[in-house]
Formats: sequence, structure tokens, C-alpha cells
Amino acid sequence: MNENIAIDVRGLTNAFGTQMVHSALDLQVKRGEIMGVVGGSGSGKSVLMRAILGLRRPQAGSVDVSNAKPACCSKVAPCFLRSPYWKTLRCP
Repeated sequence: MNENIAIDVRGLTNAFGTQMVHSALDLQVKRGEIMGVVGGSGSGKSVLMRAILGLRRPQAGSVDVSNAKPACCSKVAPCFLRSPYWKTLRCP
């Protein structure tokens, strides 16, 4: 991943049963950049944030946060909770 990219989401797919929330979503946030996520109720904002934080494992795609991969962590103890700094994330 490029050192200037803080969050890199590639091909993210999230669904609840037959209800598709995200289909092959790509998103990059550069270091120092501020980004807002806006949308109507039920449009997938919280699902996206949970996937980025490693609290939800997507059906497909990848999420890289400061060169760590939150999605590789267990559902019980996401790796970001074990570290006070995003840049020091470590996954087993």
C-alpha cells in the first residue's frame, strides 16, 4: 500500500441475506485527509465503518488501515482495541 494512503478499501462487499449493502466498493483516504460519510438511513454508513474498524468481516474485498488489516482479527477481540494508536495495529 502507498505510504500516503491511510485507509484503503478494495472491492468491499457487505450483505444481509439478499439485501446488498455494498457491492465492490473502493475507497481511499490519504494521510491528513478528512472525509465525511453521508447517506440516508440504512444506506450502509455504519456497516462501512464497522468493516474499516475490523468489527465486521465483509463477504468480499479487503480493508487496509495504515498498513494493517483489521479484517484479519477475531470477532471477539479486534486488534485495534489492543492498541492506543492506529499505526501500531498488529494482527495475529
